[in-house]
Amino acid sequence: MQNKAKRPTVELLPPRPQIKRKRWQTTVDPKKLAKVSVVEPVSSDESIERLLIFDSKLLDEETSRALVKIVPQLLMMRKTWKAYFSQHGCISCKRKKVGYASGGLCSVCYGRLGHRIRACFRNIGKDRDIEGEFVSIIARYDAAQALLNG
Repeated sequence: MQNKAKRPTVELLPPRPQIKRKRWQTTVDPKKLAKVSVVEPVSSDESIERLLIFDSKLLDEETSRALVKIVPQLLMMRKTWKAYFSQHGCISCKRKKVGYASGGLCSVCYGRLGHRIRACFRNIGKDRDIEGEFVSIIARYDAAQALLNG
């Protein structure tokens, strides 16, 4: 009698069905956008405070540095956000053992927020006829010049 070792068998499983997940809607609804109310600051001090909390998130580095030169308190606010993150974690997902990105957000949440903001920014002017608006403005400017110059 031969001593044959059992060969392992490979069983192919059917592929897992793809679960269609709902993604965050990136299209901007003009009706919803029109309903958004913007609260105007009461004073210039309040404007500065809002800017400090804003912490120049999602701005390019050059613009962010220019803002810090104009408003040096931004540098202190950045340190405050970092201290907040080290004590309480990410302001979005509340995790503490992740890398810090900016403005109290971990790198994952910062990336997600940046992606969403850029998508909204791209979609805001999508339905506008920029060239037509530009031509209309130039026509009004030309008409005003003709009236003023006689």
